[in-house]
Parts: sequence; C-alpha cells; structure tokens
Amino acid sequence: MIDLLAASERAKYERMWALPEYRVWSPGEDSAEEAMSIFGTSSVIDFGCGEGRALDKFLGAGMETVGIDLVRLREEGVIEACLWDLPVELDIAAWGFCADVMEHIPTDKVDAVLSNIAGKVRLGCYFRISTEPDGMGALIGERLHLTVRDAIWWGKRVQEHFARVAVVPHGGHCIILASK
Repeated sequence: MIDLLAASERAKYERMWALPEYRVWSPGEDSAEEAMSIFGTSSVIDFGCGEGRALDKFLGAGMETVGIDLVRLREEGVIEACLWDLPVELDIAAWGFCADVMEHIPTDKVDAVLSNIAGKVRLGCYFRISTEPDGMGALIGERLHLTVRDAIWWGKRVQEHFARVAVVPHGGHCIILASK
C-alpha cells in the first residue's frame, strides 16, 4: 500500500530542493565534524542526508557510510526511503547521524522514526534538531518544520528509544547525543 503522507512529503521536498535558495546552507555539513569526533572511524547511516554534504565528510574520513532520504538527490551511496518506513534490508551501522531532519517529521510519526533509527544503530545517534519554525517553506507555500518543540521535549522523545541521552540546547536548535 502506498503511504500517501510520505508521497505528499516527497512531492513537497522535490519542489523545495529544486530551489537554489534551499541548497545554500547545510546544518548537517556544519555538524559533521563534531559528530565524527564522537564516532571515530565507525560506520554511520545519515538519516535524512539531503544533498549528502555530511555524507561526503564521513566518506572523506574513511567511514563506511550510507545515506537515507525521502528525495534521492544523488545516486551513489543514498537510498530513497521514508524514515518511518525504512527498508528491512538496510544494514545496521555503529552510529546514526540525523541533522535538520526530525523537525520536518509529522508529530505523529516522530516515535516511529526514532524507533527505526534506534533499530538501525548499534551504539547511538547524533541528532541536530531545530526548535524554531522554518523560514524557507514560504518559498513554496508550505510549512517545512512540522514538529517545532523545545529541547526538553525532544530529549524526552529520544530517551524513549535510547538508554542514555545528552541534550545541549543552542540558539534555535539542540544537539542530542543518544546512546544505547
């Protein structure tokens, strides 16, 4: 059965990614170095990899890396999939990386996505989550940040799926390091 919500979200992001303005800045790329300092040279899944800027940093560091995204923007190393309906055949990695993604997930799908991420990593996951409404969706007449909550709310959600959670609020976003 086709997931109509996933299809609708895919169409929205295909329109969004077509705009050069949306490609100017990558929070994932900005967070990759910090995440790598935690991961070492382990394997990693970039959940919601977008264009793959963080993916390229991980690959450049010699890490075994795969990206997952709702809209496949490059062929090599990326699997097109919905995060609340991950492919069963996706191999488990040591770490997960999920930057500028969770706030884009519909609130009623957040726990399914976190459960899927937890099920596909052995050690833990680095999250960077915006805590503010988006500023880009107006370009296509859509809201992009569907779950805008504070760092405490996000920490509690993540803690339901991981044994240890460290939450660091920043201006406009939070970093969450979750481990098993």
